[in-house]
Parts: sequence; C-alpha cells; structure tokens
Amino acid sequence: MKKINRCIFCNNNKFKKRFNYTKPVPREIKLKIDYRKYSRYYKSCKICGHWFSVIKIDLNNLYNKEYVASTYGDKLNQTFKKIISLPKSKSDNYFRVKRILNFSKNFFKNKKKYKLLDVGSGLGVFPYEMKKKGLDCTALDPDKNASNHIKNKLKIKTKNIDFFKSKFNKKFNIVTLNKVLEHVENPTKMLKKIKNNLIKKENFFYIEVPDATEASKINKDREEFAIDHLHVFTLNSLYLLIKNCNFTPILIERIKENSNKFTLIAFGKF
Repeated sequence: MKKINRCIFCNNNKFKKRFNYTKPVPREIKLKIDYRKYSRYYKSCKICGHWFSVIKIDLNNLYNKEYVASTYGDKLNQTFKKIISLPKSKSDNYFRVKRILNFSKNFFKNKKKYKLLDVGSGLGVFPYEMKKKGLDCTALDPDKNASNHIKNKLKIKTKNIDFFKSKFNKKFNIVTLNKVLEHVENPTKMLKKIKNNLIKKENFFYIEVPDATEASKINKDREEFAIDHLHVFTLNSLYLLIKNCNFTPILIERIKENSNKFTLIAFGKF
C-alpha cells in the first residue's frame, strides 16, 4: 500500500493505529517472502472507521502470478469438488447464491435469463452454482490456472484478464465482486470500472468484503486481517465507497457466515 495520509472514502486525515503483525495470522496464504522480516499493521480512519493495511511487501502481482498456487497448490480441482460437496449448513456459497437469487426475483420485473459477470472468480464455485440456477455466467480472473480450470473443467465462459488494465466492456445485468475489493489498492477505481459492464436499465451489483468492526472484537488473528487484505471495511466505509462511485446503494448489512467469517454485503445499482 502507498502511504495513506487521507482516507480515500471520507477524506479524513486522522487515523488510529490498530493491530500490529510480526508473523502471519492462521490460515494466511504462503508467499515467497523473507518471513524473518515480516512486518505490517493496520490503521483505521477516525471518521468512517475503515481499516488500511500499512505494509512494505509488494503484493501487486500476487493475483495474476501466484495467488491460486499459494492458496490451493496443485489441488485446485480437488478443492473445488470439496467445496461444492459441503452440506448447505456449512457452505458460505449456498447462502450467497440464495441471497442473490432472492434479491433478483424482487428486483427484476421480467423473467428472463439474466447475464452475470463474476469478477475475481477464483475456483469458480460461485459462477458454477449460478449457472446451474439458469443464469448466463461469465467468470473473470487474472490467474491463468484458475481461468483454465473454470473454462475447461466447469465449462463456463471465462476471461483471463486483469480487470484494471482490460478494456472488457461487455454488458451484464448483474456484476458480482465476492471477497475482491479488500485485495486491491484502490477499491474505488475497481468499483467505478464496473459501470462499463452494467446494462443501464436493468442492473445491480453485489459486493462482499470483510467486516473490521465485528472481527476486531474477537482478536487480531482472524482471517479478516490476513496479509492479502489491504482493506477491511466498516458499514460506513462500504456505504461511502458506493456513493463516491455515483452508484445507488440498495442494501448494506453485516452477516456472520457459516465459515465463521464476519462479512459485509451490499447490493447497489447504476
């Protein structure tokens, strides 16, 4: 992260130092770094509460070079099968799919096969389940191994591109960013970019990000504060992110997922 002197969401210049780390949190991805020099901390905005990671390790190329390998190793397809085989009571994705489908039924006036773009699809679990529910899905991921898995194993339309750098302007009714915005240095820039992919009349987007407020009440060694999370959100900062991008927020709320993660979800429209 570049040095943060002002909050990128509320423009405040006063911060509070929060958790400090000299070793990885449990379940953190393994990186090709010198762990003897591991050092990072979070600071939070005193107005909107957003948590910013202060870290000298360069993570810019993590997602298109080694993220899938670091997270899943050579067991990518095996991990996918394990996740889709989870019982409903233990599956975060089951409730994610249900949440979005229920919202769609109330939001869209006409019944038709809607087009969905999932940005940062990873293993492809989410677009795989949404395709089974009848949506026309396209998965987008910068990791070549992940994209090949989704395209060849799951038979889902896939784009192996860097969303920031691409000129991919195909239009969709729904754009989803599940656990994506916390990984990028500039979440505002990424969210603004989805305007190019939303059909103007019938559209909504869905966001999931880690919840700093609830997670910090437990302890510092939670997955919400892993090294690859450059941002950890609050209800206020997520609302401001959406408004600053000139979108209309429809619903923002916090949930505790079956995996025990504290998560903020949001629906909005262009």
